[in-house]
Amino acid sequence: MPSALRSSIARVTRVLGGPAESQPPTDGQLLTRFVERADPDAFAELARRHGPMVHGVCRRALGRRDGVDDAFQAAFLVLVRRADTVRPREAVGNWLYGVATRTARAARTKAARRGNHETPMNPIHEPAARDEAPPEETGLLPFLDREIERLPERYRVPVVLCELEGRSRGDVARQLGIPEGTLSSRLAYARKILAARLKHHAPGSLAVLLTLVATQNVIAAPRLAAITLQKLSATGTVSTAARTLAEDVVKGMFLSKLKVVSLTVLALTAAMIGRSGGSNRAEAQPPAPLSFARTAAPVPKPLPAPKEWVLGKTWVAQPTTVNIALFSPDGKRVFSTASLVSAGAPGQPPQPFQQFREWNAVTGKLEREFREKEAAELESVAFTPDRKRGASGTKSGQLVVWDEIGGKPVRSLATGSRVWAVALAPDGKWAVTGGDDGAGRLWDVATGKEQLLMRGHVGAVRGVAISPDGKTIATGSEDEKLHFWDAATGKLLRQVTDAGSICGLTYTPDGKKLLSGTGTEITVRDAVTGKTLHTLGGCVLPGCGVPLSSDGKLTAGYGPSADKKAYGIIVSDVTTGKQVAFLTTKISFRQVTFSPDGTRLVVSGSDEQHRGMLETWVLK
Repeated sequence: MPSALRSSIARVTRVLGGPAESQPPTDGQLLTRFVERADPDAFAELARRHGPMVHGVCRRALGRRDGVDDAFQAAFLVLVRRADTVRPREAVGNWLYGVATRTARAARTKAARRGNHETPMNPIHEPAARDEAPPEETGLLPFLDREIERLPERYRVPVVLCELEGRSRGDVARQLGIPEGTLSSRLAYARKILAARLKHHAPGSLAVLLTLVATQNVIAAPRLAAITLQKLSATGTVSTAARTLAEDVVKGMFLSKLKVVSLTVLALTAAMIGRSGGSNRAEAQPPAPLSFARTAAPVPKPLPAPKEWVLGKTWVAQPTTVNIALFSPDGKRVFSTASLVSAGAPGQPPQPFQQFREWNAVTGKLEREFREKEAAELESVAFTPDRKRGASGTKSGQLVVWDEIGGKPVRSLATGSRVWAVALAPDGKWAVTGGDDGAGRLWDVATGKEQLLMRGHVGAVRGVAISPDGKTIATGSEDEKLHFWDAATGKLLRQVTDAGSICGLTYTPDGKKLLSGTGTEITVRDAVTGKTLHTLGGCVLPGCGVPLSSDGKLTAGYGPSADKKAYGIIVSDVTTGKQVAFLTTKISFRQVTFSPDGTRLVVSGSDEQHRGMLETWVLK
């Protein structure tokens, strides 16, 4: 920690308590002063501006005072350590909102695993709120935070600065360097998205919730930033729990730009079975219908003994973050998708769409491109092992099963809940979805009827998997529980607690192991008992399960190196639980995928300019 910060209590107090400057510096200017000169006054002013918002996020997520204090302190410790990574520098509030959300989530996970949590030294005591919100409103606040975090950055920033921090639109527009009208349009569109997402919980509640949050932020913590800065300025007074939380969040900073993975079944299914033809230029119209059945699934080849992964090629693949990238069945092409927004008609909101591109996996040469407007709302995707059938789930609750792209789907049906995860039976005749309502559902593809309803989770089901023999269904949730169900009767067979906030599940081809992935680690489990066999480094993101080579021997996730000096792809042996390779990557991670023969990897994400990037690795 900068020595200047430790000796600045008096100066910090003066800045926090003193009158505002006639022309106050922007957040970006303050951050630059702190990064380049370790200026404690600049840091103190940032804490004064954003402290109430950070504390509000922690309080809504945790509800318990000691845990809130730890998470609050940890969020500002992360800012001390990673201030130089904030991009753009004017977006400090948005950056801190994401850090606070992840810090509170990590604190909640640790508390659940331990059964109790450490009480911080000299806890911060917040004033009691003068007006208690109705239970139905306070119960929805965590949902509001989760949905705000999922907004695209251009819409999330106005919500954080204007709605959560209560700043004027003119002030925020000047800080961001955009016209006030543009800011107002983005804010209106963001509110429209949030209202639509919250309507299933409490129709018409958005305005009430935003007002409640803003009011609580003003009431809750006028002295919190000053007290926390005093703690940061004196060695040893920050709680051990806060320091541990900060370290965990620093290790996971690659999630700071996390967006909901928006997938396109058109892009993905075309990617898996698309023909190799195409021009170097983008086609004006989508390609002719392609059928899963026309392409034979490749026979998995035994993986050679891992020796060395060599960087193949890195290139700019999309104008914004690549949501997902997949190899073609023959491994010769890579397909990428990205969520974009086109300018709407006058008076209309911007129109989102999904851009699909096909690349030569060796040269990185663009071979084909098209866009699909309807795919902008897709949430998850899955395929049968032979790649002859695909399924997708949407935010609006639709399940679509496809055999042919460009033609009519085999089945399109309403599930009644947002589809966070989807899995297809090996024969493609039935599918399982994981919903926002905490339930798993089994669907008959031929009839479109719900066959089983599997209730037992209290959080969104973000991971589902079907055993290779089709007899068992596994569901994982953000409630940190893993359930195993009888696929014939829907009976709960067993439950695993403290499984972490699961966002992906994948069975090995032999059905003996189940991989569960969270935002911090991958766990190899016994497929029958759910018992942990190995805990591997690296995280996975929701939407496509846990990455696994075709022979089930290797998995991969994103995380820190052994010496904590770099971040990259951690390739691990599923059988032994040992790390076999660490691939240093400079792109902001989104997903990693194995080629069909297991000798290649493609990493997708973005660079510092937020351009969508692809990176290939070859096993020599």
